Amino acid sequence: MRDRALTGPWAGFAFRSGKLVSPEGREFGPEDLAYLALTVGIAQEWRRMMEEHREDRGYRRDGTVVYFRDAVRRRYTRRVCMVDDSGPGPGLRANVLRARTR
Repeated sequence: MRDRALTGPWAGFAFRSGKLVSPEGREFGPEDLAYLALTVGIAQEWRRMMEEHREDRGYRRDGTVVYFRDAVRRRYTRRVCMVDDSGPGPGLRANVLRARTR
């Protein structure tokens, strides 16, 4: 297929000198299309995996918003302030120093 314009859903694309040319004029050689095929294959597999995951867990629309700042703060508090169950307070400085030496 040389120097041929495509029709239907591919309208605007064409083959010129053995390359696929997009409506914007970008040329794709065979080596470019090999990577594109790999990318499309990965995307299809990802979509299948996500659909299976949704089916397994009984996908629901209800949920809660998780604020990143609060999640990080909770994680930090658990990790640093509760090393020896002293909690925030007098033992905080020692806990921070212990956490930094790990």
